[in-house]
Amino acid sequence: KGIPADARQNTVIAPYNDPEALERILSEHKGEVAAVIMEAILMNVGIMLPDEGYLKNVREITRRHDVLLIFDEVKTGVTVAPGGVTELYPVEPDLICLAKSIGGGMPIGAFGGRRDIMSHINHSEVLHLGTFNGNPMSMRAGIVTLTQVLTPETHAHANGLSKQLASAYVGIIGEFDMPMHVAQVGAKGCAMFRHQRARNYRAWWDIDMDLSFAYWLFLANRGILFPPGFDDQWTISVQHTQDDIDHHAHVFQQFVTELTR
Repeated sequence: KGIPADARQNTVIAPYNDPEALERILSEHKGEVAAVIMEAILMNVGIMLPDEGYLKNVREITRRHDVLLIFDEVKTGVTVAPGGVTELYPVEPDLICLAKSIGGGMPIGAFGGRRDIMSHINHSEVLHLGTFNGNPMSMRAGIVTLTQVLTPETHAHANGLSKQLASAYVGIIGEFDMPMHVAQVGAKGCAMFRHQRARNYRAWWDIDMDLSFAYWLFLANRGILFPPGFDDQWTISVQHTQDDIDHHAHVFQQFVTELTR
């Protein structure tokens, strides 16, 4: 609902972590596809990491078919690494979209890419207009966030705490033999109610949603606030401390204990 029929008709869905399917789709629609738009690491479905070599394969396939590759790094930009996914994996997209964390809490969005593509944004080809474009306060917040707040030291701090929390989760899950697995990358991480690692969106529907909601609610009632949805992740900030991680792990252990009584 709410999506025009033309939008659906002009979009082809390719499953994540399946380069063979992407190759087949681009071959079947040769000369018809302008771009592949994707989250390089899937989020809003917990966290689904790319298989080894998957992003490299996607880059090779799109180049072979002369199709642009666009990474949506709205959620991964500067949270999984200072340079986002493109720092973690040796893959260079043609365009990239950023938002959220790059503004330090201020409303912000940004995109960039190859010079030959970006040069089309001018007064005679592609107009890029907007009431809030270049908003001075958001731009200043972005500069301060990227140059003064998110330093190498604070990245190491947040990523280290995130790894520690993930390790605590793995230990508790193993101790109680819970049907769960943990995914963690940079400052982000999550627990998913599924034994095997989820590799694509379809696998998300194998997850126990009722149990996921109970987990989300249990933590929220004890002061651990994930984003408003049990399909999301934790994000460790520069303000979090060791005490926060210890409290989170303790509450998760309480949840599992209650669940297994």
